[in-house]
Amino acid sequence: MRLFFSFWLVSITVFSQNNEEVFQKIKTQFKTITNLQEEGLLQEKTKSYSCPDQSTQGVLSYFYQGSKLQLITHTVDQGHHSVTYHYYINNDLLFFCFIEEGFDNDQSIYDSTNQDLIATNENWNVIQKRIYFFKETPIKCLLKEYGSKDITGQMQTNDLPITNYFKNKQVDCTEEEIQKIKQTYRELTKPIKNLCLLEY
Repeated sequence: MRLFFSFWLVSITVFSQNNEEVFQKIKTQFKTITNLQEEGLLQEKTKSYSCPDQSTQGVLSYFYQGSKLQLITHTVDQGHHSVTYHYYINNDLLFFCFIEEGFDNDQSIYDSTNQDLIATNENWNVIQKRIYFFKETPIKCLLKEYGSKDITGQMQTNDLPITNYFKNKQVDCTEEEIQKIKQTYRELTKPIKNLCLLEY
C-alpha cells in the first residue's frame, strides 16, 4: 500500500511539473505572437459582416507570419452584449484561447411626477476566460470577472488598466465549452460562406 501511494505521489508530481513546463512554453509562444502583432510584422486579413435577422455585427481577422496562420480574432457585437475570441496558433494547432465577454444593462431613471427621463445609469460586467491547450487538450482554464460596481474612484484615477485589479482564478475546464471552442476554431480555419451561421 505504501509503495503504491509513493508511486502515485511521484506520478502526480511529474504530471504537475510537465504541465507547468508546457504552461510556461505556451506563455512564451503567446508573447512571441503578441510582440509580432504589436510590431506590425503579421499580415492581417479582416472581414466585417452583419446579420440583420440576429441584430448582430462581427469582425473576423486572420494574422499570418508568411504563410503560417498565427492568430484569429473574432468579435461579435449584439448591442448590450459583445464578445471577442482570440485563437493563438502554433504549427496549425490551437494552444491558447482568450475570450473577453462584455455585458451592459442601462438603468433608466424617470421623474416621479411626469415620468420624464432624467438620467441613464449604465451597469456593465466583463468576463475574461483563458484556456491553455497542449495537443488540443486543455491543461488550465482561468477566469476573471469584474463589473462597474467593483470600480471605485481610486481605480479610475490610477494609471494601471482596470483589469489589473482583479485576479484570475483557476476553474474547471468544462467539456461542453472546450468542444465548442475547438469546433468554432476548426470552422474558422476553413472557407466560410455564411459567418452568421457560426456558433459562439
